[in-house]
Amino acid sequence: MRRTNLIPQSLLRAQSRFTFQTQGEYFFFILCLVIFSFFLVLEIVQLTGIGIFAYQIKTKNNRLAQLSAQLSENSKARENIEAQLKSWRDKSRQTKERITFLENEVRQDLAWSAILEKLNSLVPARLWLVKLSLGKDLIKLKGNTYDNLLISTFISGLSNSNLFTDITLVYAQKNKLKEGSDGEAGREVIEFEITCRLMFQALAQDGLSKEKESEKKGVKID
Repeated sequence: MRRTNLIPQSLLRAQSRFTFQTQGEYFFFILCLVIFSFFLVLEIVQLTGIGIFAYQIKTKNNRLAQLSAQLSENSKARENIEAQLKSWRDKSRQTKERITFLENEVRQDLAWSAILEKLNSLVPARLWLVKLSLGKDLIKLKGNTYDNLLISTFISGLSNSNLFTDITLVYAQKNKLKEGSDGEAGREVIEFEITCRLMFQALAQDGLSKEKESEKKGVKID
């Protein structure tokens, strides 16, 4: 019986190129294929890791940029708050200074009001003051009278009041009233000037005693 090969010769020649002559060649080919596949997988894994790492870096950089922007906004807000606090402190300090100034002015007005009231009670009849100069603690009193004895009485009253010290009669001289002085123009009077110093401590004690007396009487002094 005769066998006939139906496979074309060209196909047989093409298949013969990929045939292995020995088993060693086959195993060497398999080994090269495994090594190539290993390095290919390793390269893919490395590229994937690099891509993931680059994405993480980009994400962190974006987060860092957001945090930097928030920090800048917070810094501006803190600066604005500090500026407002400084402005409020300055206004509060100015307000306190104004209140202190007004309180001192009120105390001085009240003190001088008490001084004038006291002086009015010490002025004897037929003696009158025409000028009152108030310094820091020095008081100058100018006035007129018809009798030197009234000047002595006035000085004694100032001395005994315990509100005035260093009482000095600067001068006492005769003069004539100017025209238009209640119809007594040209009448002879004695002009005088007295200087004295105010004892603020005694004035405070005098005011305190008046307040206690008023409380006893049921009257409150503000």
